[in-house]
Amino acid sequence: SQHFCRGVNAQILALAAIHILMTSPSDRTIQATNDDATSSKAHAVKRGYWKDAYMHYFCPIPVHKSPEINRGYFVRTQAFKAITLSFIKSTNGNCQIVNLGAGSDTLYFQLRDSGTVPRKFVEVDLEHNVHRKISIIRRHKLLGDIGQRSGMFASDWD
Repeated sequence: SQHFCRGVNAQILALAAIHILMTSPSDRTIQATNDDATSSKAHAVKRGYWKDAYMHYFCPIPVHKSPEINRGYFVRTQAFKAITLSFIKSTNGNCQIVNLGAGSDTLYFQLRDSGTVPRKFVEVDLEHNVHRKISIIRRHKLLGDIGQRSGMFASDWD
């Protein structure tokens, strides 16, 4: 809109938008990244790097990964969980977490089990990934009865 472009060269904005669209990975590439990350986490959990009572729902048969990959995912997931827990505790739960590109992440369930949940927890991802996650949550009743009637939805924002 004109208000958005005021003071900014509209041609530069258009070129930037075209560049982003042309260099953005396809939905399939993003889904493949989610699937690989989920399999990597599931294998690390299976090997005992950390406990995650929910990972097997999202990846029942993990693919073997090297110890270096397992350690990398251990550091990454545990650091993110620790930072998130610290933030929630610092606000006494009066906050919201927005997990962009959440994929098959199980962080919400881990937070819930620890008794440390934010006021609102929002996960955003591609429609296909969201549908798959909702299906798993409902099929296994991971949110109990609330998962059957909760605010979980997939939406196409195009």
